[in-house]
Amino acid sequence: MKRVCQEIEVSRDAYYKQKTRAKEKLSMNQEVMKLVMEFRKKNQRMGTEKVYLGIKPQLEQYNIKMGRCKLHDLLHANDALVSWKRRGPSTTNSLHRFKLYPNLLLEKENLPTGPGQVVQSDITYIRLSGGNYAYLAMVTDSWSKKILGWNLSKSLDAKGAIAALKMAIKNDPNGLKNAIHHSDRGIQYCSNVYRKILKENDMRISLTTKYAPYENALAERINNTIKNEYLDGMYLRFNDAEKDIIEAIDHYNEERMHRGLGLLTSNYAHKFAPEKRKFSYREILEIRKGSFLPSGRKGMISPASVKGI
Repeated sequence: MKRVCQEIEVSRDAYYKQKTRAKEKLSMNQEVMKLVMEFRKKNQRMGTEKVYLGIKPQLEQYNIKMGRCKLHDLLHANDALVSWKRRGPSTTNSLHRFKLYPNLLLEKENLPTGPGQVVQSDITYIRLSGGNYAYLAMVTDSWSKKILGWNLSKSLDAKGAIAALKMAIKNDPNGLKNAIHHSDRGIQYCSNVYRKILKENDMRISLTTKYAPYENALAERINNTIKNEYLDGMYLRFNDAEKDIIEAIDHYNEERMHRGLGLLTSNYAHKFAPEKRKFSYREILEIRKGSFLPSGRKGMISPASVKGI
């Protein structure tokens, strides 16, 4: 070993220190990957940034110094980055006889400034075995990003969308009274029964002006999040898919952080509607512990009152 060190012009002490550091780095990387795999048991396809925020308390606990970029490199080296899934069937049939409405969200004054003002709806497919599909209808609050209502159906008729809408009305503190309901031009949302429920609840109807996903971008994005971050690619049985969707939506509302909400969760934002939309990591930890209320309000929050913030 002495001769080898002389050949490479490195002292024996430096050689053994480097060897020790390499072993420590390997051990640290293995520990980090264990934390990532444990976190992804409930967040199967969550990206690097949110994985990093999710495991950061454990990194600090174990005194592991690793930033987001190094974590990304580690995930890349271990082939653990999230990949995109292939597209499936279209769920929108806009060729129908029902009345169409303008896109109210193109007007700046109609954009939400708090929860319960605008909801967006959409339907996406869930793959089943044998080349079959189930269809997931969701209604999401535009401001808080909370999924207020959902339904999994075996067909694309309006019943699934109607069930999701009724759940959303029930789950909103104010019953979505006078809120704007925005969706694509799908026949489910333009049907007489669906529009009747909206009008009975004094909700204003807003539709995309044409088949353009960007005009219903939030709903499209939530579809992608639930399917690609939480669900398996295919299910053997309808009931298996439904069970996973229940768990996925509960976890999404209670645990998933949103960059647009200052890395708060949808449940917290929908309940407390904080004026501030950007928080430090320490503030987020305090919020999750229930010791910080970021809207100028006084007093402590009961952790039980905002489960999953």
